[in-house]
Amino acid sequence: MKFNKLIFQKEIKLELRNNISLYLITPTLISILILLPLLSQNKFFIDNELFLILELLFLLIFSTLFSIRRNFDIKKIKRELNFAQYSFQNYFYSKLIAEIIIFFPQVLFFIIIFSGLTDSTINTNLFFVIVTIFLFVLNTSISNLYFQLFTNFSNNFVQMVLLLPIYIGFIIIISPIWLGVTPQLTTIYFMLLTGTSLLNIAFANFFVLKK
Repeated sequence: MKFNKLIFQKEIKLELRNNISLYLITPTLISILILLPLLSQNKFFIDNELFLILELLFLLIFSTLFSIRRNFDIKKIKRELNFAQYSFQNYFYSKLIAEIIIFFPQVLFFIIIFSGLTDSTINTNLFFVIVTIFLFVLNTSISNLYFQLFTNFSNNFVQMVLLLPIYIGFIIIISPIWLGVTPQLTTIYFMLLTGTSLLNIAFANFFVLKK
């Protein structure tokens, strides 16, 4: 994996200037502030698992909005890379790391706020929580960059339609881990998520090398 510090710094600054990216969590938090305290007042009648399912649903919506926030001008990017004599690998992996650094803390903050407002807990240990969140962010970021850079779908609605089933697949793998199934099944689903992540990285790397 080739990483370029200058490209990384540029992409981090670009993301921080992108108000939609930086404050994307605001509408999600507003929805939580309005809806979830009302639900938590009746928590005696609501199972913790229902809150976890709702949390995964919010995470799915949040991730989809983050992914379709803007389009890439691939021709402009290639011209800049050729002028600076940087490879496309430098750009892709530096951009990927920049997006993860921006997106990962937002997801963590979302999970903390959600759990605090609903007084709910994820039914697994902290290690699995952190790693599953990181792998989810990694997979969604790779999938987003793949569709943005390697396809011609510039319409945001089309991108959402294509990305949503992929993100739902990641959520389906994560949900048994968070819901606290048996330790054996938790390990199996965790290995499945890890294997899927490695396959996703290899798949993206194949197209990066061909670009």
